Amino acid sequence: MFELDSRHIQALTDDDLRTLVGRLCERELSHADLPISAVTYGGDPRAPDGGVDVRVALPKSAMAPDWVPRLCTVFQVKQEKAGRRAAGIAAEMSPGGIPRPIFTALAAEAGAYILVSGKENLSDTALEARRKAMRQAIGNIAEAGRVVLDFYDGHRIARWTSQHPGLVLWVRDRIGEPLNGWRPFGDWSAAPQPVDSEYLLDDGGRLFDSSALGREGIPIAEGLERMRAALSQPGAAVRLVGLSGMGKTRLVQALFDDRVGNAALDPALVVYADVGTELDPSPQRLLTRLARDGRRAVMIVDNCPPTLHIALTHELDAASGALSLITVEYDVGDDEHENTTVFRLEPASDSIIERLVARSHRHIAELDRRRIVDLSEGNARLALALAETVRRGDSVARLSRSDLFNRLFHQRHDKDQAVLRAAEACALVYSFDGETMEGDGAELPVLAELAGQTTAELHRHVAELMRRQLVQKRDRWRAVLPQALAIHLARTALENLPVAMVRKAMEQEASARLGRSFSRRIGFLHDSDAAQTLVAAWLKPDGRLGDVAQLPRNEWAIFENVAPVQPDLALGAIQTAADRKGDAAFFAADRYHRSELVGLLHTLAYGSARFDQAAWLMIRALATEAPDNNHYSGREHVEALFSLVLSGTHASQAQRLAMIDRLLTHPEPRFNEIGVTALGAMLNAGHFSSSHRFNFGAHARDYGWQPKSLEEQAAWYRTALARAVTLDESRAPYSERIRALLAGHLRLLWSVPLLTDDLAAAIRTIAGKEFWSEGWKAMCATIAFDREHMPADSLTTLRGLEQHLRPADLMQMTHAYVLSEGKGIDDLLDTETMEDLDDLDGASARLNKKIQALGHALAIEDGTLDRLLPDLIAANGGRVHALGASLGEAASSLNALWRRLANAFATTDDEHRDTTILRGFLWAASKRDGAWVEGVLDQAVSDPLFGPWFPWLQTAVPIGDAGVDRLHRSLAVSLAPASAYWPLQYGHSEELSDETMAPLVEVIGDQPGGLAVAMNILSYRVYRVRSEGKSAFTPALASVGRSLVLSQDFAKHSANADYKLSKIVKYCFAGKDAADAAYRLGKAIITTTENHHCSLLHAFEQTLLTLAERQPTAFLDAFVGETPEDEDFWIWRRTSLRKRNPLLAVEREVLFEWADHAPGDRYPRTACLLGLFPRGTAKELPEGDYPLFLALLDRAPDRAAVLAAFEASLLPVSSSGSLADVIEVRRQRLALLLAHADPTVRDWATKTDRKLAELASQEREWERTSDRRAQSFE
Repeated sequence: MFELDSRHIQALTDDDLRTLVGRLCERELSHADLPISAVTYGGDPRAPDGGVDVRVALPKSAMAPDWVPRLCTVFQVKQEKAGRRAAGIAAEMSPGGIPRPIFTALAAEAGAYILVSGKENLSDTALEARRKAMRQAIGNIAEAGRVVLDFYDGHRIARWTSQHPGLVLWVRDRIGEPLNGWRPFGDWSAAPQPVDSEYLLDDGGRLFDSSALGREGIPIAEGLERMRAALSQPGAAVRLVGLSGMGKTRLVQALFDDRVGNAALDPALVVYADVGTELDPSPQRLLTRLARDGRRAVMIVDNCPPTLHIALTHELDAASGALSLITVEYDVGDDEHENTTVFRLEPASDSIIERLVARSHRHIAELDRRRIVDLSEGNARLALALAETVRRGDSVARLSRSDLFNRLFHQRHDKDQAVLRAAEACALVYSFDGETMEGDGAELPVLAELAGQTTAELHRHVAELMRRQLVQKRDRWRAVLPQALAIHLARTALENLPVAMVRKAMEQEASARLGRSFSRRIGFLHDSDAAQTLVAAWLKPDGRLGDVAQLPRNEWAIFENVAPVQPDLALGAIQTAADRKGDAAFFAADRYHRSELVGLLHTLAYGSARFDQAAWLMIRALATEAPDNNHYSGREHVEALFSLVLSGTHASQAQRLAMIDRLLTHPEPRFNEIGVTALGAMLNAGHFSSSHRFNFGAHARDYGWQPKSLEEQAAWYRTALARAVTLDESRAPYSERIRALLAGHLRLLWSVPLLTDDLAAAIRTIAGKEFWSEGWKAMCATIAFDREHMPADSLTTLRGLEQHLRPADLMQMTHAYVLSEGKGIDDLLDTETMEDLDDLDGASARLNKKIQALGHALAIEDGTLDRLLPDLIAANGGRVHALGASLGEAASSLNALWRRLANAFATTDDEHRDTTILRGFLWAASKRDGAWVEGVLDQAVSDPLFGPWFPWLQTAVPIGDAGVDRLHRSLAVSLAPASAYWPLQYGHSEELSDETMAPLVEVIGDQPGGLAVAMNILSYRVYRVRSEGKSAFTPALASVGRSLVLSQDFAKHSANADYKLSKIVKYCFAGKDAADAAYRLGKAIITTTENHHCSLLHAFEQTLLTLAERQPTAFLDAFVGETPEDEDFWIWRRTSLRKRNPLLAVEREVLFEWADHAPGDRYPRTACLLGLFPRGTAKELPEGDYPLFLALLDRAPDRAAVLAAFEASLLPVSSSGSLADVIEVRRQRLALLLAHADPTVRDWATKTDRKLAELASQEREWERTSDRRAQSFE
């Protein structure tokens, strides 16, 4: 497909061959990150050139790339075949026997001279003869040996070109053999000006980048740089969306224009296609092929619908090649895609449109240009099409909008009412099937009836509209474009046709798809009386869309489409359905539907008049979700409503605050939580983003209210801060959350201009009531991270606030340093450490010393510790443990302080109890008085308070023999649940021997819920054994481990179960004593997989590999020796394995010896599980297990039986990408058997190869059909 041969190069002209060599040099330098400006070429190749057609002159600091052998390299390019023998070469290089001056210069620079002859295709002998003649031609110049001489024939140029897909397309295009629909860099936009004309940059914010934090438009020049930066990364996907006629394709061309901005992309990388044309291969197939071959290219797919884009990005993600992708689409309705940077192009400025018209139609007067600009509304294609209708001396300045649209429609053709009626009928739908003439689902007959025409007549008129470029094509699909014209025609059609006739056609005669497409068009006609009448009828309580709660999927899509026509009625219908059915049933029935519904309500909340009703419905929907739900959640939509920017609403801040007040006074806590979240969104001062679709039919929409000045911005936050302070003072149940929320926003709020004084006052008010740990930490972080960019007066104020909030006594310091432990660098910051962010180790050490001093002080300060103990008993983390240890170090009486800790533990709810501070205390106490700790632990075993927590207490100190005895007693009295023994994974248990651990682990495993705990203890035990250099547990512990493993329910496995289990198998299943257990384990896994009728085998692949290594014979007996006869099961068992085949872990001789015991059964079974084929479509076929398969086949006494068993594995159960490509790779592997010495094998391979070739051909046809289905407008 992208491989050229010498035939293609021979077909080029002299000019084209020289241009090709020049571009190849540029591409070679670009690939090596060298300046392509070092390449020069041009002029008439037949003119005297001194022996130079293409010159490369690189700086001395560079490294010469592959095909350009020296920093100074000259190419002499000729397409004639004659004259390249010795005499001809001498005449070329040394006319009259005198070497050309270029060779003296090349010798001085140690350069290279390469003769290029596209017409020749040389053997090695002939090539060496050419090189010898070249050396002889310049042999008499000084230092001739410093010049590298070479000869590139057609074959070598073809190899060079084949490395660059864009240039392959260029060559094919030049010689008249293009790939069907695929084009190199060129004038794809069909603009009136040639591709090399100047690209007009628009300084306004026309381009919107989905990856940016905000939604502000950026100038085209900046957008080009961002798109180039993204596409320069292999594997990147970019999507450019915008209405038809905005200039998207022309913008993509500019990405490769080095006259516009910096770092232009290399045109030689381009592989371009328009989905509206016939493409072979399909975009998916071509992308897979390019990615597989590892060739660097930028693939451009124009008019690419969302479904095709998603398919392409999935293929791109699965590949590991050097490919980048950009797709272009006219529909802006669905512009968010995973792993894709989406850019949206908005209408051009009036000045750009006027310049375009003036440049292409110089005869049009200024007033006429301005009228065209007014009508085009930033649509370049529309403006240029209108300009094309203006003849010299003609004027359009005073024509009405309708007259201008008629001009655009008729262009310079005679007025044909039949074509106009056809266009009006077709414009009633967003797109239609323009090829299917009859049968179920045919769409042309429905539209023909509305046009008052036969189907054949409508088909002919659509063809005429395509010739006028008023209808676009994607495979069988057609659409009237640009949208402005389509909307005008649809509005006129609704005015001219009886509404009842239109409804009958679209509700009774049209397919579900066509009816949905009609609703999408109607959604753009909110200013049409006929459209409003139609939609109002649909939204009546007894109308088609009146009962929103009962709408099927297709009808809901129609409801969404037409909501812009009657937004009040649509909102009322949703309200009625929610009230009648109840929130839980209406909103929570379908999470995906709920997400769509909340999104529509968000759009309906745009204006202040509908805000209260729509927003409250959104909140009711969110209240039905679990607070931690992240799957199709409405949380983002609700939070956005209260954001400073990207809110999607023009409701005032006062109106939004009233909604927050309603939430905070609601009797249900879930609504209070949402109210706090909404207030937090109002206080957010950075990192704004939104995935909401802000468009709503043809309504003029923006991103919602946003401040027009710094004062408006400050006023917004001032008001939100005042409400937060008021709520904190109210001491409501949620006031603590509001304080934490405000602390989280303080750092960004401090950077808001004109807000510092108000924010400082709010901080002092809140901190004046009680110590505010989170607020103080936020101040420290702000100083630490932002002080270098902060005005001096702001920093002074901030430092004063930090001192005001700084913890001043033991209670406050404990809350600040111990009880508010976080997980980030901010948590190490305080006034002592924040000046040096690089010394984190030092900061941590100082913090530990501070905690130690706190503990020592608290140990002798009774009142403060007693007030803190309820919080300390409920807390965990390293700092709590450290505080407990420091209490144990400083306690004047261990017994007395322990009683205080025990009393606090006793008065804490069981749900909130934690042993961390107790463990820290016992650890330090054991170093002071080990006997006292032993006594405490002895009592704790059967103590009603501490018995359920005993294992946690015991593992706080070295266990020893007494501790082991206590653990056994604890298990016997059964006060502690099995989960309490979890810390035996790591808590000092490493000091115990395997013999000691074995009975302990065994008893834990027998407890209710104890199996998982015992397995975890064993898996952590592996690290100790491995560190000692041992390869297995001792027999006693290994025996216990095998018993535990065989007790597992393999149907209930966690994500990392295979990893843990494989480690235990490795250390418990070695040796002859484990053979029977190994067999039972293999059968248990396989049986569980079989019984559950799903592909679970891959969940234990590492375990099976380990089992095959440790116990190969037992594994083979279980895995291969006893198998059902069902062929489907065999296919499934082989393809369920995603990683290395466990059979490859068995030594070959062991496998063969095992198979020889029952060769009639075992050889076919083993061969079937090994397989001949690789998984995937990699160009370099991996070795995998096929060498073992071939060896097994050769050894088998009945090869026909082996091949018959293997036949079921010819096709993969599943594959990504093109199945036809997978089959072709399998045919390559099958070719190994076509020359086999055994005629039985050869005959089978020949028959099977034919079968696979036929299947590949059928699959190609199916893929082409499927690709065509994806090329729709909707």
